[in-house]
Order: sequence, then structure tokens, then C-alpha cells
Amino acid sequence: MLIVLAGPSEDPISLIEARNYLRIAQDCDDNSLSLLIKAATERVEQKLHKALVTRKLRQSYSSVEITRALEFAKRQKGKVELIPALNDVISISAVSSLNVNGNMASTSLSLISLSDGKFILNNYSQGLEIEYFAGFGAAANVPNSFKILVLEELGRIIQNRDNEKYQTEISSVLGARL
Repeated sequence: MLIVLAGPSEDPISLIEARNYLRIAQDCDDNSLSLLIKAATERVEQKLHKALVTRKLRQSYSSVEITRALEFAKRQKGKVELIPALNDVISISAVSSLNVNGNMASTSLSLISLSDGKFILNNYSQGLEIEYFAGFGAAANVPNSFKILVLEELGRIIQNRDNEKYQTEISSVLGARL
């Protein structure tokens, strides 16, 4: 389970960038456009499994997930890796070990380490909660290719919204004629 503890402080694209890309006049509703930017950003992040602008997250791993990782590591003769929900982990801020009842048993950063964007389990635990930071940093650090993906997704959202509105208008006109 993934929980956002502190969301990003800004969007990866600005209102000005969105307006320019969409060719929207300055007098549009900024609140609505901001919501659409957030929705487009969330869709892109879900597709890529990446946080674009840095945020703080908490991810839980059950004993079943940890056991599977242990078994896989034994078969591969490798390290016990736990895959974060978002692939761009910057740093780990806290680790809590859970007991069989799901209650916190201990807190120690030594339970895991970070290697190649994956959590490496150093000591067995019934369950874990890991708090970490993920993202490219500030919006200015987000690669342009990802910004373009957000802008394209924003365009699709608006196009779909407009198409639904048009289809509703057509249906109401056609329904009135019948």
C-alpha cells in the first residue's frame, strides 16, 4: 500500500506552459486548468511509475510480499529486493518493522538499504513500512520529455471532455427530433 505523506509543492508544468500548449487565452479559469494539470500529471506518473516532482511517500510491505521476495532471492542467489511503487527513490527517511499483528515492532534504517532504486532487505521482518522521497526534485528538474507527456495527456483530457460535451449536445438535439 502506498500513501502520499507530503505531496509535491508544485506541478511539473506551469499554467503558462499549459495555456501555451493548448492555445488557451489568458482569461481561462485557472482553478479548472490547475485541476486538469494535476489529473494529467497523476495519469502520467501512474503509467511511468515515477514521481515527477519530489514528494514524501510511505509504502507498506506485508509478510507475504517479504516472503516472496526472500524466495525469489534464494532462487536467483541474489539480494532480497523490494520494489518501490515509484521507481525514482531519492532517499529513505524512516523504516518501521511490523510484527505478526501489524503493530510496529521496531524502527531502524538498518533494516533496508537503497540500491539501484530498489529497497534491499538487510534483516528479515514480518512486515515493513518505509518512508521515502521520490521524484526529480523541483519542476525545473523534470526532464522535458516527461513535461511533454503531461501536456499531451492534458490535451487528451480536454479533448475527451469536449467530445463528451459535443456528444451530449448531439444526443439532446437528435432526441428532440424523434
